[in-house]
Amino acid sequence: MIGAALRLHVVTGGQRTAQLVRLRDTDVSRFTLKMLDPKGKRSAPRAHVLPVTDKMSAELALLPKKGHLLSTNDGETPMHPTSMSTWAAEVAERADIEDFQLKRVRSGIETILAEAGVSLHIRGQLQSHGIGGVQATHYDSHDYIPEKRDALAALYPLLLRPGLKKRTTAKNVTPLRRAPR
Repeated sequence: MIGAALRLHVVTGGQRTAQLVRLRDTDVSRFTLKMLDPKGKRSAPRAHVLPVTDKMSAELALLPKKGHLLSTNDGETPMHPTSMSTWAAEVAERADIEDFQLKRVRSGIETILAEAGVSLHIRGQLQSHGIGGVQATHYDSHDYIPEKRDALAALYPLLLRPGLKKRTTAKNVTPLRRAPR
């Protein structure tokens, strides 16, 4: 379950852990995953919808089927965001990575997608940041699902590319792999 939660964080494009841990079974369909984004100057949280990819489906299948998907008690209550940070730090320590912080996954994914040519606007749509103003609030009602799907499709192979560690100077970058069964 721990590995699935951490991998889900990555394959969703580095979503905010505070939003991810609130996911419930009713927020996921075969095609979309809906989180609520309370950030920014708004009176109510904004729906942040992602397309469900094959990689997400594989990780979601390993999580509780009812209630809270990221839970340590079979869906009854959500896990705390710091649990994910703690687990990621433990994985990083076993991999001999110093000073790892889970929040760097989010910025690292943004950087990799920028290197791949994904526009700033689409990266913002994917990670639900920088979305505001008159145009976004009142005029642009496109959900960007196809563009988010393309960005997520581009992400996974980039994370697995040979030489990823060689291209980065950070000592705190390591791929998350599925645990042996």
